Amino acid sequence: GYIPADRWDPPEKWGMVGKKVYIPRGILIPCWDAAGLHYLKIRRAENDPKYINIRGGHGWPFGLQTIIEKSTSEAILFEGEFDVMLARDTGYSGIGYFSMPASQTIPAAAVPWLQSLQAVIVQLDNDQAGQQAAVKWAQIPGFRKAELFPTGNDLSEYYQAGGDVLELSLIHI
Repeated sequence: GYIPADRWDPPEKWGMVGKKVYIPRGILIPCWDAAGLHYLKIRRAENDPKYINIRGGHGWPFGLQTIIEKSTSEAILFEGEFDVMLARDTGYSGIGYFSMPASQTIPAAAVPWLQSLQAVIVQLDNDQAGQQAAVKWAQIPGFRKAELFPTGNDLSEYYQAGGDVLELSLIHI
């Protein structure tokens, strides 16, 4: 959904105590699965930072449910949630897609799901932070680093430049 204006909510409204909860204007990205809601993130059109996590959430692989729902042993790891949504909607449906920010580590509760995978293609952003994180992820058994996106910094920019998401997905399988 879209949050049309910045606001500060009372913490009680969110089941919290303490300081008010800041909800910035922007696109709401909820991360939830069968285990429940993990986090809410807002993508802002301008300002720095571009993304703001709403207080009270915790790190979790966005899209992990695609692996669970498909009972698949293969997945592609992206850096951003929009890339996962784009891949899910336009890419090859026989594999799972999930994302983790370049600066984040795997939450312990997600490890069993990720260990069940036989093959994970690590397709993080083309920037320095993404490529450094991709090298680290590729050290995990069964994970391998993909080539850089042919155009753009990530899957979304590749798609916006006319790239074929399905074709790119199939190249890596």
